[in-house]
Amino acid sequence: LGLAGKEALLEAKRAERAELRQEQRQADRQKSDTQLMLVDAARKLGDLVETLPISETRGQQQKLLRRIKMELENSSDKAGGAGQVEALLELVEMLWRESQGAAVFEGEIRDGDGYERAVDILRVGQVFFAYRDRAAGQVGLAVAAPENQQGYRWQSDVSQVMAEQIDLAMTAGRISGVGSGGDSKGGAIVGAKRVAVGEFELPFDVTQQMAAEQSYGSAKLLEMMVSGGPVMIPLLAIVLLAGVLIFERLIFLSRQSHGCCGAAEAMIEACSKGEFERADELGRKSSTVVTRILRACLSRRGAGTSAMEDAIQEAILHEVPRLERFLSGIAILAGVAPLLGLLGTVTGMINTFNAITVFGSGQPRLMAGGISEALVTTAAGLVIAIPILLVHGWLSGRAERLVADSERYAATMLNLLGTEQGGKS
Repeated sequence: LGLAGKEALLEAKRAERAELRQEQRQADRQKSDTQLMLVDAARKLGDLVETLPISETRGQQQKLLRRIKMELENSSDKAGGAGQVEALLELVEMLWRESQGAAVFEGEIRDGDGYERAVDILRVGQVFFAYRDRAAGQVGLAVAAPENQQGYRWQSDVSQVMAEQIDLAMTAGRISGVGSGGDSKGGAIVGAKRVAVGEFELPFDVTQQMAAEQSYGSAKLLEMMVSGGPVMIPLLAIVLLAGVLIFERLIFLSRQSHGCCGAAEAMIEACSKGEFERADELGRKSSTVVTRILRACLSRRGAGTSAMEDAIQEAILHEVPRLERFLSGIAILAGVAPLLGLLGTVTGMINTFNAITVFGSGQPRLMAGGISEALVTTAAGLVIAIPILLVHGWLSGRAERLVADSERYAATMLNLLGTEQGGKS
């Protein structure tokens, strides 16, 4: 070949090399896109597997998913191999088969309090999960987490009829071998196909939202108190003690104020007419704070104005402690209640952080117990303290009014008796 031929051959080789490089870059992009697709598929399947409750093949699915993610992370050429694609397809097939059938099997769940429990589990597709704790005699459902949160939670608050149907379905499914080996047949549990096992009415909710929303705001008073933890015991004691003290003060102050003004005016009128014995008799029959102070003034009418003033002051000093009895104790109880609520908040948050330490922050339902304890005790302390404070203020005002009425009528009688003595002298 001449020089021109060699240059033409070299130019052809260069063009071929550029074309090969272009094909190589396109192949790399395709492999990278495939890798991203595999990673995204593995992530989505992982979210689905982690969101669904326990099943008879959930452990195999999680193990296969971990292997896929590890192979994708350790891939040196950032390209997904045929083995990874096959593994993802195998996982998809497992989930598809699971969604088409029903199963009854033994497994472990974590209840609402965060405790592991060995139970019998009934699964219908991927939209209905129930458990039966034969030792505790309890039946529960897996419902979607409230307030549009991800995941699910186990709810044991089901009606007796539903619990009986779930129990019968589990027993029939176990006898017929439904779900053994992970090859469960659809319809054997829910009656989609007529089989010898029978048909059962289960609380079936495809969206898994209705049961969660219905039970979310229907906590009973006793359940709320139990969720508050041990701090609710002294708070309950405060409620009972404050109730007894308030009831006693209401009865006492009502008796002391009933008819006291009318009796005091009658005594003053009798004194103005010089009927001192009748005035004393009226005060003895009434026997209230006001009339007792007026009788003390009346008993010293012959000793002068100064002696009557001293008798009034002495009687008031004796009556005020009786009027204010237990009021300081009621005020103390009103102040202690929110402090106990704050203590419950602290202990609840301690439990929450303990749960985070043990299980991490990826499972918020495990922290619900501690947070619920913190909030319930705080609310309980405030709910108890506010009405006690209001009643204490009302009782204190009523006692002060009785003292003011006593001083007012005593001053009137003192002026009346003092004028009478001045006229005699």
